[in-house]
Amino acid sequence: MKRPLSLTTSLILLHAIALAEPISPRPLRKLINEAELIIQGKVIFTGVINTPGSAYPIDYALIKVEEVIQGKTQEDTLKVQFYSNLVNPEPPVYRTGEEVIAFLDKDKKNDCYNTHALSYGLKHFTDKEGIHVYKQRILEMQFINILANGREKDKAIVEWMVRCATNKYTCWEGLYELTPQSYFVSDFETEFIRNESFLNTGQRHEIFDALMNKNELTYSDIGFFDIALGINDELMLEKLKKTMEKIKPEDPQFAVSIMERILKLTGDIKLEKLYNEYLGGFRMPSKNASKYRTLILEQFKRNMEGVEVKRIVWGWGEDLV
Repeated sequence: MKRPLSLTTSLILLHAIALAEPISPRPLRKLINEAELIIQGKVIFTGVINTPGSAYPIDYALIKVEEVIQGKTQEDTLKVQFYSNLVNPEPPVYRTGEEVIAFLDKDKKNDCYNTHALSYGLKHFTDKEGIHVYKQRILEMQFINILANGREKDKAIVEWMVRCATNKYTCWEGLYELTPQSYFVSDFETEFIRNESFLNTGQRHEIFDALMNKNELTYSDIGFFDIALGINDELMLEKLKKTMEKIKPEDPQFAVSIMERILKLTGDIKLEKLYNEYLGGFRMPSKNASKYRTLILEQFKRNMEGVEVKRIVWGWGEDLV
């Protein structure tokens, strides 16, 4: 027999829902421009703030400051509060002993700090190289921000994004803003009008090479395909097929994205029919939907073998064909 939710549990759930308002994704460039303080440090303690009468826990972390990268603080140790009960958007999660770069805003009311843009504003590291790369990109953008607005500054920003996209540590930070017709629309296009020469041939080849050198791809890597379209579509199709073969039924969003890009390159009618059937599986009763989509996914994988690039693909700028 199902038990009714207690008043306390109901309040926690309601509060979590209230807190879980979607926020705009924050790539590194925007974090640098928005956060009051950027520090590199080590998490030395985590705990829960005792708040009598509160229906939800407030977590906090103590961070030993190793370097102030942007902003000012005289404190050697910073207290950062966060809500670990959030689900979407994802909260920042601080773990004791972890090295981090944190983008913070001062909470004067509670005499502590909050993480800017939740999980986007906290970078976790397991090695020194990742810290070095992120610090270098931050310092580069700080210099770019000094430049007068104009074509040279815009060019420098795009070159910086390419450096981010082609590095394993900062890949998403660059791809998010470079990807044409991405699922997330960046404010960058209100500051820089995208045109046919937004990325030159050399930059697009850099993106293509980075794609080819990746052993495992995830949904966040989809932008590589969109940017590098037209460089070598035969190799790209091969990469798409290999990626498709590894996709599990539990990752339908990734499956749909790869299917769409295979169709764009091949225009294959049979694959397009399977793609539409796969989408139709999302409109079925939940009891049968998963099993149906798994069946169609396997059929798509079998039928894509031997399918070749057929459509003429239009590139950008110098690569228009």
